[in-house]
Amino acid sequence: MENFLTQEQIDSLFEAIQILADVIAEVVHRLADVIAEIIGRFVQTWDNLILNSGTGKIKHLALHAKKKRTRKKNFHRLQKQFMGLLSG
Repeated sequence: MENFLTQEQIDSLFEAIQILADVIAEVVHRLADVIAEIIGRFVQTWDNLILNSGTGKIKHLALHAKKKRTRKKNFHRLQKQFMGLLSG
């Protein structure tokens, strides 16, 4: 059986594929960083909007309560109030 490619051609093809893979990996890495930044800013803005929609007591408890359960419960209350404001 004959080889269609010489060893030099195989080596150069391998190098080209390796360079292409490295470039694709770099693009994906940079894209992931950009997406992470966008999502982080969106979540921060969303949290700020929710926290500014409630009363002072609920906002304070959502941020500073001793127990995680209490913080979570009051943050969910703020989310419900915010969604109520959005819906009408």
